Amino acid sequence: MFARIVEMSIRPDKINDFRTFATKDILPVLKKQNGFVDAMALIGDDSTHILSLTFWKTKADIERYERDDYANLIEKTKLLLNSEPKVRVYNVHTSTFHRITEGMAA
Repeated sequence: MFARIVEMSIRPDKINDFRTFATKDILPVLKKQNGFVDAMALIGDDSTHILSLTFWKTKADIERYERDDYANLIEKTKLLLNSEPKVRVYNVHTSTFHRITEGMAA
């Protein structure tokens, strides 16, 4: 199981636009991906800093998503962001989240 973490800084005047885009555009694409398990968004107190966590069965699933869909989605968000998102991938060591645990067993 792998976690892909994307750190973003949203322009203050575009927060609602980003939330709408994430719900209506990003999540449907993620849900169609092979190996996608779950997603979580963490929003900072000022609402402009966001950590997006997605969980995947294999690193190859992440690489396929990045190659096939991620670049297109980020291109559409450029006007909403203060800077380029920072992307990191981690091996999930432990989790108490039910759906993530199911994905680890697969």
